[in-house]
Amino acid sequence: MKKKSAMMPSLNEPKRNQFNSNASERHLEAHPLREFCWQIMPLAGVIALLTIVLHFFDEAISRFATSKNSFFIEILRSSTNGAKAIYWLIFCVLVIGVCLAAFKMSKSMRLRRLCERAFEWAGVTVASLIAASIPVEILKVMIGRARPEEIDALGSFSFAPFAMVYVYESFPSGHAMTAGVLAITCAYYLPRYRWLFLILFMLLALSRIFVGAHYPTDVLVGFSLGAITASFLLLFLRSKRLIIA
Repeated sequence: MKKKSAMMPSLNEPKRNQFNSNASERHLEAHPLREFCWQIMPLAGVIALLTIVLHFFDEAISRFATSKNSFFIEILRSSTNGAKAIYWLIFCVLVIGVCLAAFKMSKSMRLRRLCERAFEWAGVTVASLIAASIPVEILKVMIGRARPEEIDALGSFSFAPFAMVYVYESFPSGHAMTAGVLAITCAYYLPRYRWLFLILFMLLALSRIFVGAHYPTDVLVGFSLGAITASFLLLFLRSKRLIIA
């Protein structure tokens, strides 16, 4: 019996090549997520170190911010609830409903593409807000930091873990978390105005200090959690080709 030639192609070779190609594609798709995780670790370390250092200046900064009055600061204070999560969740649900109706009724391709992007933005924003709110709410209860409104009686180093009351739910800021999510999702879907969105939502987050609702470290960690969560979710959805943009 003749031996099979070493140069003769195997019937399983196309399948093997296809398997290797698919595995390579999966590897390339997963790579951005791994890269993001590796990049986020030093960033998380920097945020943690900055939080520890800034914590010693929380009281002084909070007293300074709440004592100042100007036209610009009053605008910040009056707009602080613009970063309230429930308002944005309701708005996003309305956007989703309007987009679905417009997409179904309209025959304009331009309007349909606009509806697709708006629908995606609203969906990603809702998912990011829900995902980011979980660690925020857990940390609020576990750490139990007193809010700045009790600064005269308790100071900025007062903690009551698992107190489950509003006064002891200062760290991290939920409004700042919402601002962090919106800064990333709006900048992603409207990149031309990304710097405008980043500045706008950073100011909204900082407004929580000027109204005396949170300390600077509360805002820093809340905004960071929201921004990181939204960034990870966008990257994950892109790697799975679940979003168009």
